[in-house]
Amino acid sequence: MRTYTQISSGSQGSETLTELTKRLAQLDVHVTPSPTYSNSESLWQTYSTELHFYKSIAKSSFHVLYNNTELTNTILMQTLYALYKKRPIIMIGRPIYTDMLDPDLREIFEAHTRQFYAINILKLEFAELSFLLNKLKPEVDYRLNAEESAIIISKVRSYLYDMVGQGLGELNAPLK
Repeated sequence: MRTYTQISSGSQGSETLTELTKRLAQLDVHVTPSPTYSNSESLWQTYSTELHFYKSIAKSSFHVLYNNTELTNTILMQTLYALYKKRPIIMIGRPIYTDMLDPDLREIFEAHTRQFYAINILKLEFAELSFLLNKLKPEVDYRLNAEESAIIISKVRSYLYDMVGQGLGELNAPLK
């Protein structure tokens, strides 16, 4: 059975990230690429790409958070959405926080970080990595409370709605 994941990272073009993707592919793990954008893309294309990425998080076997740069609100939302969907989260490296992070997202992230698999899968031997991935549970109960769940979903929806609104020429455009 093929396994699916995605990698949330601030640096999508790094050699290390490419190496990680190749190592996972050797274990028949398909990595959905993190969204990247060019200035020539329309906002609708950007929205569609983001929506596809969030759908892949919801259906994935696990999620990888690769802390190779400072965390952004986008990376936090992706990771917290995986948490909301009860996906196992593998965290590589120690998180680097900035003052620019949304305080609600940061608070939820910090409250649940201890429940992530904090391991540098880049340094594992092939057999060790295979064993780890086979050991992951299909769902993890992160014990989110109702308020945390509501914050995560409202932030993700707002982010996606704002993209649609920008495409229509207005912020916070409602979807009908």
